[in-house]
Amino acid sequence: MDKELWINLNEEYKIKIEKGNEFESSIFSDIYNAALNNVIEIAKQSDIYQEQEDFNNIIAFTGDRGKGKSSSMNSLIDSLIYKHNIENEIFFNKQEYSYLKNKSFAEIGVIDPSLFRGDETLFEIIIAKMFQKFQNKLKDEKRESINHDEKRTLIKLFQNTFQALQTINLSRKDIYKKESIEALSELATSNNLKESFKHLVANYLKYFESNKDYLIIAIDDFDLNFGKSFFMLEDIRQFLIQPKIIIFLACQTNQLNDSISNYIAQQYDALSNLYYRQRELKIQNNIENYRSINISQNFETQNLNKSLLNKINVSASKYIEKLIPVHRNLELPELYLGRNKLHVYIGDESKLNNLKLKDTCKAIEIKTPLIENKILLEADNLSHLLAEFIYLKSNIFIDNPENKYNLIFPKTLRGLVEFLSLSKKKNFKIEFKKYILNISNYNLPNKYQEIFTLLESQNLETLNITILNCIRKIRNNLGLSSIDNILSAKNYKNVTIGDINAIFFNLSHFIDYSNRDMILFVELLKIYYSIRISDIIFNQKIEYITLFYYSEQINCFQNSSPKKRRRDYFEIENLNLKELFDKLPSNQDKYWFANFFIIYGKLQKRYREEWSNPFIKPIQNVTNGVFSPFAIFNRTLYPKLILDQLNISNIDSIELISEIDEWNKKNGAQINLLLRNSMFYLEVIELFNMEARSEFKSEAINKDQYGNELYLDLLYSYFSNSLPRVLRTISQKYSFLNIQPDIWVETNPIIKYWKRIMEDKYKREIFTKCFNQVYESQDQKTYTKDEIGTAKMLLKKYYDYFNGNNKTQLGTKQAMNRLYQSFTEGNELFTIFQRLREEMDFSFQDSLRKIESKLQEIANG
Repeated sequence: MDKELWINLNEEYKIKIEKGNEFESSIFSDIYNAALNNVIEIAKQSDIYQEQEDFNNIIAFTGDRGKGKSSSMNSLIDSLIYKHNIENEIFFNKQEYSYLKNKSFAEIGVIDPSLFRGDETLFEIIIAKMFQKFQNKLKDEKRESINHDEKRTLIKLFQNTFQALQTINLSRKDIYKKESIEALSELATSNNLKESFKHLVANYLKYFESNKDYLIIAIDDFDLNFGKSFFMLEDIRQFLIQPKIIIFLACQTNQLNDSISNYIAQQYDALSNLYYRQRELKIQNNIENYRSINISQNFETQNLNKSLLNKINVSASKYIEKLIPVHRNLELPELYLGRNKLHVYIGDESKLNNLKLKDTCKAIEIKTPLIENKILLEADNLSHLLAEFIYLKSNIFIDNPENKYNLIFPKTLRGLVEFLSLSKKKNFKIEFKKYILNISNYNLPNKYQEIFTLLESQNLETLNITILNCIRKIRNNLGLSSIDNILSAKNYKNVTIGDINAIFFNLSHFIDYSNRDMILFVELLKIYYSIRISDIIFNQKIEYITLFYYSEQINCFQNSSPKKRRRDYFEIENLNLKELFDKLPSNQDKYWFANFFIIYGKLQKRYREEWSNPFIKPIQNVTNGVFSPFAIFNRTLYPKLILDQLNISNIDSIELISEIDEWNKKNGAQINLLLRNSMFYLEVIELFNMEARSEFKSEAINKDQYGNELYLDLLYSYFSNSLPRVLRTISQKYSFLNIQPDIWVETNPIIKYWKRIMEDKYKREIFTKCFNQVYESQDQKTYTKDEIGTAKMLLKKYYDYFNGNNKTQLGTKQAMNRLYQSFTEGNELFTIFQRLREEMDFSFQDSLRKIESKLQEIANG
């Protein structure tokens, strides 16, 4: 059965009580079933109670703060007491719970020890609550009063129990001041306190609770009264483990263990005053912030006997385990666990209490169904569900990698409710950004926190370069030494979204999964960046930021074989681009073709450090350039720039521009916003890469008479066949995006015009030659004599390593470190081989083959 969770955003701070009939669909269904089985076990043992030593009547709801301990415990108690009500009876009619069919339960209200202020004990509070309930009934004239004899019996039993309790609390001196017989009598009474309470409970249930079978004593936040936890457990152990009583506890086991350890530690003289001075402040801080502490981790241990510390912790654990056996310790689940669909209803059960639909989700483009005036979100797990919620509220896309849970998402019920409550704020996007910054402030080391603080002070113009410069300072921790040419940027106008995408792309391939701080930092940075750039309005002022989404550091589309040409991004060498464009039939053809070019002219490796801008150079008198089919994702946003570069003034002759403008206003609006999001873009690229490889293997790509692939046909196959499959995969995974894959591709003006070219024999022939000339121009790259000589020397020197002649992986990696250092640092080949060496840490054999292949290419000139 799918799991459902109801969240009323008008009552987010109240305990949510679920009815019994809702238990099976609840996210706590396993907890309810386990708890009910324990109740039955306790009830059976209680009914045949014969002072057995193994009798235990405690059920503990445990877990971190906000997981729903109080809600689930109170829901279960409520359903037990009112199990015959229509909203509970279906659940209790189950065959496995038949033992409880004729059983009845009473309760005295939930006890919250954290509210204790004086010297009162748990046992005193329980007796006081029982008597208060009894007294209130006697005072209530509207209710039927209990029989006079029964009332007198109960009062007498309360007096006996309280007298025994008084005697226990008397000092020994006070007892021995009395006459011998009186003192012995009181001592005997004190020893019978447990028995007195047993009789009180039995008669309380019989006379006051109309012959009910069991008394439920529920204690919430048991662990928060740090100083009294041991004494409360002792009250339970000495007086409350007896028939007709069922005890429910809600607590955090780790913190309870710490409080018991703390008490035991105080009994040892070996723990000096230094221990208490060092512990006092930390204990207080942890109590206030509800964080668990561990006795062996928060103070200097060199002066203490380590075996003693171990004994203390072991003793505390065994003590708790004896009182709360493992099978009675019900750990509340993480919200994102489980294979079933999770449904979250946002609103009020009866009405939205003036919380209008548009206040909860954007009025435009609502993609969630409205069921009985309630908003429903559904997903396979909490990560997907919250990603949908965020997108509906802000148009910010959050990815959901299959290999991990998003660390920014709350794992507890309380955290989830508080997060969803952000929707009540006027500007959700601003509140969401604050949420991200708060996570960084509270969960990341200072070096990462400072980066977010600095980014907050930057405007959009300098945001990209600030990110690069900040990452450069910590790159040794992130495995990014191979892209120093990006990280060392100096000119903010020469840094694009593509450079930031390259950072995220490399991080995803070299991330250290054992470093939680680094993973969280990268995740927060991706989301923060996506929030910031979502506010960009395309204009001339900051067009350089969004000019390109792709980068030379991102690899997509398998290189061709055997010449190893890149298909996704490459530099054009010694090809007169002006002459190439002049061969095209019309300005419209020129304009279409220009959408595949990133730069006209020689690309300087450190152009991000120079003050000239390579992106705006005209096509005149250049024999070099940079080509990438991915440029069509965003070059269409800047038609004026393209026309200026081509020196075309007659815009009216280019119908394609008006089509692109119209498309950008309709379908393109959502697409452009998503592609601008690094998380979305990189997931598309990753899938595109996989689909393109499949496309190449599964379909025969057209080739020329010499057996060379036709680059135009290859790319068209990728963009007309592979890309729709990618978008279909994305649309299935993130259905809330409402992506229509075929429309995205078929209506795209660039791809539509491409189709017309492929259907026009004359134009297809012309563009086939143009694309192949561009594609093959990357082979014209030449190496210097020194580079060729170095490559030949290295192939010979490291022959045994490349052929695996009894060389270890460690030794081979060390050898490859020396190999790339044979080239001048900062040189392109130094960077290439350094990157390939780093890739060996994740794909040893494949990367080693790539190093050998590259050396062979250089050696062949």
